[in-house]
Amino acid sequence: MDKVEFLKRALTDPVFRRTLETNPQKILGRNVTQRDLESIKTVLRKARQVDGQIEALAGELLCADGGGCGLA
Repeated sequence: MDKVEFLKRALTDPVFRRTLETNPQKILGRNVTQRDLESIKTVLRKARQVDGQIEALAGELLCADGGGCGLA
């Protein structure tokens, strides 16, 4: 799997992300180095940040023009 596919799946596939957290050897297909673990930690942190930004955007979109955001 190339880097682009790896990142795409880390951002969009919850099963891939959980496996990456719990069994990175299965994803990488080899023994995991300390550098690998640090990179995985960074990717997962960034993926969670993206999730948070998407959730915030969804909330803003739902509340636009008097939508059902529960603030009325």
